Amino acid sequence: MSVSVEFHFNVPDRLNYTARLLRKAHGMGLRSAVVGESGLLQRLSEQLWTVGQLDFISHCTDQADASMQQHSSILMGQGTDAMQGRSVLVNLGDDVPQNFDGFARLIEIVDADPAHRQMARNRWRSYQAQGHSLVQHDFQKKDTP
Repeated sequence: MSVSVEFHFNVPDRLNYTARLLRKAHGMGLRSAVVGESGLLQRLSEQLWTVGQLDFISHCTDQADASMQQHSSILMGQGTDAMQGRSVLVNLGDDVPQNFDGFARLIEIVDADPAHRQMARNRWRSYQAQGHSLVQHDFQKKDTP
């Protein structure tokens, strides 16, 4: 199955941008997953608590009990095994997430750091070689996700 893969480039603050993107997905009734290293996910969790004054977006890690995972709009972890069945996968990691083809949509968030951009180019080539539909959004040409 071909997955729609979106790259959001030149994002000045990856965590803030990701939190706003997840809030938008939540508002559309989509259940999301986020992969990345644990320290980054902890900082994202803090962002999700403060993304809006009146907003609370239920979220937890893939280590939470099954009931909490079921009731959370956003599931975060270092791998996708426990995240299957969600609509959107956001990759904050350096590599192509394993088993991402179980999601309808994969979103890559890339800042302007040269090392991050190079890793993103490598992931782009990998997705392209696998035949996935690729879309590029350049943050410098757009105000919000």
